Order: sequence, then C-alpha cells, then structure tokens
Amino acid sequence: MKAVVFEAPNTLKIKEVKTPRPGDNEVVVKVEASGVCASDIHILKGDFIGSDPYPLIPGHEFCGTIVEKGKNVENFDVNDPVAIDPVIPCGKCYYCRRNEQNHCINFNGLGDTIAGGFAEYVLVPEANLFHFENVSFEEASLAEPLACVLYGHKRAPVHLGDDVLIFGAGSLGLLHLQVARHSGAANITVCDLKKDKLALAGELGADYVINPREEDEDSPLKYAPQGYDVVIDATGSPRVVENAIKFIKNKGTLMVFGVCPQAATITISPYEIYRRDINIVGVFALNRTFGESIKLIDKGVINTKKVISDIFPLEKLPLALEMVENGEAGGKIVIKPHL
Repeated sequence: MKAVVFEAPNTLKIKEVKTPRPGDNEVVVKVEASGVCASDIHILKGDFIGSDPYPLIPGHEFCGTIVEKGKNVENFDVNDPVAIDPVIPCGKCYYCRRNEQNHCINFNGLGDTIAGGFAEYVLVPEANLFHFENVSFEEASLAEPLACVLYGHKRAPVHLGDDVLIFGAGSLGLLHLQVARHSGAANITVCDLKKDKLALAGELGADYVINPREEDEDSPLKYAPQGYDVVIDATGSPRVVENAIKFIKNKGTLMVFGVCPQAATITISPYEIYRRDINIVGVFALNRTFGESIKLIDKGVINTKKVISDIFPLEKLPLALEMVENGEAGGKIVIKPHL
C-alpha cells in the first residue's frame, strides 16, 4: 500500500509499505479521509512527546471503512464506516487509573507513536472505533480535533450568558466558537488576521469579529467592557497568550489551547492572577471525549463541513504541511489517500 513515512526528523517519503493484517482484536481500515494538524509538523521536525517514533506513518485525525476484522471483534463489521480515536492508553499506569488517559505514562497514539492515517490502510484496535452514518468521511475526520475542543470546554466550561473571546479563527477556533455558542455563550468575539476566516466565523455564529491589524489592540473590550468570562487561545502564539490576560474578566479563565513552541516563555504578573482570581487552564489532547464528538458531528449539531478548506490526495501532504506551517491554509486540509 502507499503511505507517507516520516523516516527521521525532517525526512518525509511517500513509499510502498506492507498492507497491515488484523490481530484478534483489531480491524484494518481503508482510510477515506485524514486531517492535517499542526502537530504533524512538530512530529516531522522531531518535536514529539515520548520516545523516538521513527520511522512513523503519521496522521491522527482520520476515518474510513472496515475492510478486514479479527476473530474477536464483536461490535463492528466489514464495510462499516468508522471514526477513530487515536489515543491508545495502557490502562494500568497512575494516570490511566485516575481516568486521565491523555497523560498515560506509557502513551501510544495512532499517527503519533504507531502507524496512523496518512496511508491507504491502517490497523486499529476495536476499542478505538466509533460508528457514524449521517455525514461524509471528510466531515467525520474532524472528530478528533473536536474531541480536543470538547475536552478544553470540560476543563474551562462556558456557562449560560458568558462572554467569550477566541483568538484564532482557524479550524480549531471555529470549532471552539460553535461549542461555546451551543454551551450558551451570550457574546462571542473572534480575533484573527485573515478576513476570510473572520467572515466564516461570522457565518458560524460570532457576534463580533476583529482584525487586530485594522483595529486597536484593546478593541475586544468594546464588546465586553469588564472583560470576558472565558478567553481561548487557538493560535499557539506566545505573544497572544501573554497579551490575553488583560481581556479576562475578574474570576475569568484563560484556556491555553494552541500549541506554543516548547522553549517559548511569557511574562505575566502573579499578583494580577492572585488579585483578580484568574484561572489559567492548559488543555492537552483529548480525554474520553471522542464519542461525544462524533455524535455531535453525526447529528449535525457541530458543522465541520464549513471548516474544511481543501481536499488533497496523499501525494500533496508535503504541500499541505507547508501551507499549515506558513499560515496559508484557509481551514482544515483533508487528505484522501485513495483520491
């Protein structure tokens, strides 16, 4: 089968590899759609979590059709369309026993440490499969990023009537926007540097959109003079995270969702955090939120179709990664290995 392989840091090849066969509790999935994530770039550059994963078939946002299953697989059949939770926890360590599997000491993940979805076929444990039936494969492929967003909103919940500020109107920011709206936010402001992304944010329910290049830096406070109950960074920019503090309402929360560079630092006032009762919440990956995610997509509660900007064949993954890294992607780029 054809697959993308990260053979070493900064070394990507598209090559023929052996098609997997299932074990007793596994299935082989024909990959129909696989989303491109900024973390794929981190892995390609050698900035990964855990042990050296190379050589690695990347891709952790994917879905497809079951083409073969092991003898012990009971709840899924050949030809079933499935979405895949990529997280494979050990189930035994300190964090797994606390139901905090995203911090599993022996963490494995499809596309992160073992073969993932940037290939024509992939091996998946039955425990990681989820049914869907009402949406396209492309739409369903965003279940993993939406699951991360849902985990963020469990860590920093939006309440009825809240003011919410979102930095970044890329695919993740637009998913945060929709979840905040369905959670009962009364006022949502979205900031981004791209006019087309801000226009889409307006379509998806933002009350106000701001381009910081065209308006005063403090302009978000025009729409919430006392600040925002929840401020979400979906940019991964240290400067944005540092600057976000001033927009938080007293007793409000900053959700650090975007992935900043590992070596980056910011300057904040511990006195201000103390005096204003500010909460700062990190959000790493997803944790038992995948089932809720695919259900919200399949039932049409969250619109992932509008978040997709491009659909490419497998051969264009290098271009897709370049577009994401350079901020040129209009939204989520989806790879279709059989296109």
